[in-house]
This record gives sequence, structure tokens and C-alpha cells, in this order.
Amino acid sequence: MHEELQQIQLERWVHGSLRDSGRTVSLLRQLGISHVGCRPDAGLVGALADAGIKPIVCSGAYSKRREDGDHLQCVSITGTREVWFGSNCPSQPLVRERHLEAVRRMAGLPGVAGIYLDGARFASPASGTAAFFTCFCPACETRAEELGFDFAAMRRDVAILYKKLSKLKVEGSKFSAAMDLLNLLIELPGVYEWLRFRAAATIAHLREVRQILHEMNHRLLLGMYIFTPALAGLVGQPYAGLTDIIDIFSPMIYRQGPWPNGIACLNTELGSMIEALAELSGVPGERCAEFVCYACGFIGTGIGVGTSGLSSGLSPEREHLDYRQIREALPPQVIKLETSRARLGIGPQKKLVPILWLDDDEIAASIAAAREGGADGVSFYVLRDGNEALLEKAVAAI
Repeated sequence: MHEELQQIQLERWVHGSLRDSGRTVSLLRQLGISHVGCRPDAGLVGALADAGIKPIVCSGAYSKRREDGDHLQCVSITGTREVWFGSNCPSQPLVRERHLEAVRRMAGLPGVAGIYLDGARFASPASGTAAFFTCFCPACETRAEELGFDFAAMRRDVAILYKKLSKLKVEGSKFSAAMDLLNLLIELPGVYEWLRFRAAATIAHLREVRQILHEMNHRLLLGMYIFTPALAGLVGQPYAGLTDIIDIFSPMIYRQGPWPNGIACLNTELGSMIEALAELSGVPGERCAEFVCYACGFIGTGIGVGTSGLSSGLSPEREHLDYRQIREALPPQVIKLETSRARLGIGPQKKLVPILWLDDDEIAASIAAAREGGADGVSFYVLRDGNEALLEKAVAAI
């Protein structure tokens, strides 16, 4: 079986480009890169297309502009205005229409093969606790009601959850995580409504994006840089609910992103969740690490992550997970796990191209893990001037 997997030819993708379009094209052709997630630059797009490389231009969904007022920002459960990942509230009509107009412009670029959506979601834990516990602004209230959600229940129960975290008491070194979370949703159904609203709002907007592409050029692909399955439900990105909209799923399985600013990186998102839970509750970080890792399925999965330790954090000499090591890096095995979960979520027909951290100490093992998890290809983040050798190393590992 291992030999059969080795024979699978993974497609080679990359995100980013060099300042010199000619040098970009030359390097990518040399390395056999088939697709590039790039900026919406007409010259670059045209040069890539002429070279037989498919340019998929990237579009930030809810990007904040310098001139934007505070009224476009998300509102936390405590009433503060929050910017997350350089973004405004996903429910603001002006913000959404601006994005749809940007998609129209990008779809009209000569030679473009498709659009890659980035930040098409709500805030994640790594953006900060206040930013994650959004959005409760008037625009979200209106949109929730339009989509059939009980906004009052959402706000009430999320507020209760936020307060409960500060009173959390944990006994013992293990958590019955699945049942604990199930009981929590039974007790606070508004929390589930909040997460469902995030998903429904995301899906509704992406359907509008899909419709624009269909009207302008039905051959254009729609790709998505999406959170991994372990975290996607927190930010409003349900894999199964997106399969009739998205053509290319690119889970951001960055196991070794920069702490603490690596938004969407598995290690920083987990580390942020652990530290936030520890800060709010006063529970030791090691205990919080166990709870978060059990909840995400990274312990007890049979892939060797639990017994040998997440990033060597748990060993026979240690009783608890070392959350400080978790936030620095996760083992390559999690890439296989999350890739296989993504494949299960989208089915066999959709394109699955996990995007991996290019400056990965174990890039060969990470690529192998994505292959074993059922990927059609791998993409690398990020190619920029000065790190071309990293891309050459990664491609050689394929």
C-alpha cells in the first residue's frame, strides 16, 4: 500500500510570486508547477497563462480598508469593536458588495483560471478571544433573522458560555471531551445557533460568488483556502455545506506557523485556544491542552500523536501535554489526519489540494502525510523573493 501511494503523482501548486514576473514564470516552469495562487495583477496572470500555468487569483473576502469606519467592524460578546485578520464584519452589506465587485473584476482578467477565496469566514481563536467571540453587531442581528436564526438566544447563551469559562473547574488529568461538549450544547443551544449562523452566513455569501462566476465564465474554478476540519466548524466553514459551491478545497494545514501571529496555522490556533482557556478559567495550561487536543481529535486517533506526544510534548517522563511545544509545532501526522478528514468531508470528486507551510523543518514528511491522507496535490505557502530554495526543496520531496 505504501508503494502504491508513492506512485500517486501529486499536482504541484504554490501560493505567492516573485516581484519579477518573468523570473516567476521561469522558476515555476522549471519546477513543474501547474497552478499558482497569485495577486490579481494582469501582467502576472497573463504571463503565467501564456506559459501554461493556471493562475488562480486570490480575493480577501471581507478586507478592511483604511478609510473604513468602526461601524463596519465586528462586535464582541462584551460589546467591543474588533478587527480580525484585517477584516470587517462578514454581514455588513457594504463589505459584502465590495467583495462581490472585486470578484467580478478578477473574473474578467484575461487568462485567469479561477478565483481563490481567503478569509471567507468569521474570526478564529488566534485572532484573539474578543475577536473570536463575535459577531453581535446590528448587521449580524438583521442577517441572522433573515436566515432564520434566534439572535437573542445566540447572544444570551454565548454570553453565558463566556462567563462560564471564567468559572470552569477541572478535576483529574483527562476529559470526556465529546460528551462534555455535547452536554454544553444541550445546556446552551444558543451557542450552537451562533456556530450554525456563522456557517449559514458564509455559505450564503459564497453562493453569490459562485453565481457571479457562473454568469461571467462558467469555466472559471472557485477555490477556497479553508480551515482544517478540526477547526472549520468554529469559523463558519462547513465542508459538507460547501461541496456544491467550491471546486478546489485547500485546507491550510500549517503545522509549524509563526507563533503567535500565524493566523489559521494549526499550531498557533491550538496554542491560542489553550492559552485563552487557561487565562479565562485559571486551569493549568497542560490540562487545557488535553481538553483542546481531545476535542480536536488529536489524541486517541491511533496515528501516534497522543502516546508519543504532540510535538514530543507527552512522554513517559511527563504526565501532561506541554502546550508550549504544541504552539511551536505539531507532528507531520496531523497533516495526514486532517487531509483524510477533508477528503471524507468533500467526497472523492472534488479537488483536494492542502496548502502546506513552505518553511517546514519536515517538509518531506509533511508532503508524504498529505499524499497518504488522499490529497490530489499539494500547494506551498508562500513563495517570495529570497526563499526560492525552499520551494526547490519542497518540489524535490514530491
